[in-house]
Amino acid sequence: MDKNSKIVTICLAVMIVGVVVIATSLKVYNNHKDDLLKVSNKRMEEAAKKCSLEAVCTEEKTTLGFLIEKGYLGKQVHPISKEFIDEKTEIVCENYTCKVQDNLS
Repeated sequence: MDKNSKIVTICLAVMIVGVVVIATSLKVYNNHKDDLLKVSNKRMEEAAKKCSLEAVCTEEKTTLGFLIEKGYLGKQVHPISKEFIDEKTEIVCENYTCKVQDNLS
């Protein structure tokens, strides 16, 4: 092999490794963000479920502001943007299964 073909082979190998590393890093970062959002949603859903079980939340829909007011949660911070989550965010509970209506994403 001459000098130019060795350089091309090395550059190609470096580019392939770089593409794999960048793709893997992006996938890990996006999965981490998704997990943070799931945890935040789950915290609100669990508080709404507890409120329903204790018969404080009598309606099907409740808001984050109501849960904060009744002491089930403190003010919630968006895990990625680090801003407070809107207290008008609704959580719907049916048969003690609760879901955040306005996903944080």
